[in-house]
Amino acid sequence: MTSLPTSHALHLLDHTDTVAVAVRDLAAGETIETTPGHTLTVLDDVPRGHKVALADVAVGRQVRKYAHVIGRATQDIRAGEHVHSHNLAFSDHVLDESADSAVGATRARSSTPTASPRGR
Repeated sequence: MTSLPTSHALHLLDHTDTVAVAVRDLAAGETIETTPGHTLTVLDDVPRGHKVALADVAVGRQVRKYAHVIGRATQDIRAGEHVHSHNLAFSDHVLDESADSAVGATRARSSTPTASPRGR
């Protein structure tokens, strides 16, 4: 997994991500570069550290951040919208909706934190 080049406004880690993290406060109506040659108009004010949708996500569909499924949309989300608890149900283990759901299950298991030998 390689970080993608992004603007100074967003942190985007993987090309499969449906959200990116705002590295500064974003204002509604602002147009920002998501990847070279692609822009996004922010629809809501998005505080620094919060997520913004990079593409439309239909209700019930997966939301991906940092190459991992982090939950499902609880309502339709438009590209440029603030993504947070009001439109996202968080989940630790969500399977891929693709034909290769075993890959999604493996990703979910492998992202579970484990204790170090010292219990830290």
